Amino acid sequence: MLYFSAITVVCIWALQFGVVVMNPVTNIECDCSATSLESDSSACCVSEFPMVEPAVRVTFRNVPNTSSIIQVKLHSMANFTEIPSQIIDTFENLEYLELTIGLERLPLTRIPGKLKHLNLSGNRITSVDIDAFLNAPGLDQINLQYNRISTLADSGAFVGPNNLKYLILYHNKLTILKRDMFKSAQNLISLDIGCNEISTIEDGTFDLPHIKEILMSENKLKTLSDQIFNGAPSVQNIDLQKNLLDHIGKAFETTTHLHQLQLSENHHLHDLNVMDLTSKLPELISLSVDATGIQSLSTNTATTSITTQSTTSTSIQSPLHTLSISQNHLSQSDFLKQLSAFSKLEKLFVDANKFTRWDDADVRSIKKYFPNIELIVTKNNVWDRRWVESTLIPVFQTNNIFCSNIKYLNTYIEGFTNSIDGQIIEGTECI
Repeated sequence: MLYFSAITVVCIWALQFGVVVMNPVTNIECDCSATSLESDSSACCVSEFPMVEPAVRVTFRNVPNTSSIIQVKLHSMANFTEIPSQIIDTFENLEYLELTIGLERLPLTRIPGKLKHLNLSGNRITSVDIDAFLNAPGLDQINLQYNRISTLADSGAFVGPNNLKYLILYHNKLTILKRDMFKSAQNLISLDIGCNEISTIEDGTFDLPHIKEILMSENKLKTLSDQIFNGAPSVQNIDLQKNLLDHIGKAFETTTHLHQLQLSENHHLHDLNVMDLTSKLPELISLSVDATGIQSLSTNTATTSITTQSTTSTSIQSPLHTLSISQNHLSQSDFLKQLSAFSKLEKLFVDANKFTRWDDADVRSIKKYFPNIELIVTKNNVWDRRWVESTLIPVFQTNNIFCSNIKYLNTYIEGFTNSIDGQIIEGTECI
C-alpha cells in the first residue's frame, strides 16, 4: 500500500495507562519543560496527551518553541464534539494530527490551517457532510478508518484539500459509491475502501486521473461494470479480495498499467480465464486468484493451445513474476507448459489444488521455462509420492528451487522471511 512516511518529530505524549478521571472543573497543566516519561500528567508534553474527561481543560506551560512542534496525538475515552481549541491555539504549525476522541460528526468547525495529515481513525463518525474539510486546504492524507461512516456527501465531502493524495475509509459501513463522491479529490493516488458493505459502484466513481491504488477487499461486490475503471488510466494496484464476484467481464481492459491484481477468495469466480486476463495486462507483475474455484488456466481449450504454441512471443510481453493460484481445482499434467508463457516467473503458489504429477519433461525444463524461478509452493495436493521423490524434489534441489516449506511459507505470505539474515532456514519439502 502507499502510505505517507513516518514523521519523526513526536511532540506530546504522556504514558497514561488508563483514563484520568477528574472533576469537571479540574484543569490539567502540562509542563512542557518536563523530560520524564513517568506516568503522570506533568509529562504530557513529551509525546501525547493524557486521556482526560471532556470537561477538563488542557493548558500548557513552559513550551520551549511551539512553532517547532508539528505532530500531536490525542487519545481519550471521552466524547469530544470537535478538536480541542487548546491544540489549535497552542500549536500553530501542526502538520500531523491524530485524534481518537469519540468524534461523531464531520465537518469539524476548526482544523489547523497548515495540517497535512489528519488521522481520525477509531472515532464514531457516521457521515462526512459537504465541505467537511473546507478549512484544511493543505491536507494530503485523511485517515477515517474504523469509524461508522455510511454516507458521504455526493460531491462535496472532500472539497477544500487541493492536493489530497491518500484517503483511507477502511472498515466503515458504506454500501454504495456514487459517481461524484470523489469528484473533488482529483489528485488522489491511493483510495482504501476495504472492509465496508459496498455492493454497488456507479460508473464514474473512479474517474481519478492520478489514482494508482484502489483497495476494495472484504466488500459485497458481485459484478464489475465494464466501464468501472475507464477513468483511472494510471491505476497500478487493485485489490478485490474477499468479495462475492462471479463475473469480471471487461472491467480490466482499460487498466493497461496495472502491476498488481488481487482477486482471491471470490469463491464463485469459476469462469475466470487467467491466460486471457494476463494477455490484456501487459505490465502485470503479480496476480492472486486463490480460492476462486477455477479448474484451469483458461476456460477455452483452444486459447490454451494457442498460448502454448506462441510461448516465445507471449513470454517476452508478460512481466508476471508472482502467481498465486492456490486452493483451486487445478489438476492438469501439462500445467507447467501452459505457464511457460510467463518466462519471468519467480514465485508460484499452487498449494491445495488437485495435482497428482506434472509431465516429467516439463519438470526437467523448468529452468528453461522460468529462468528466474525461486519458489514453488506445492503443499496439500494429491501428489504421487514416489514421483515427487524421484523427479520433483531432485529437479528442484538441482535448480535451487524451494518447495513449500511450512515454516517459511507461513511468514513469507505475510511479507517476511523466517530467518535472522534473510536466508530460508529449512530444507526442501514438496508435498
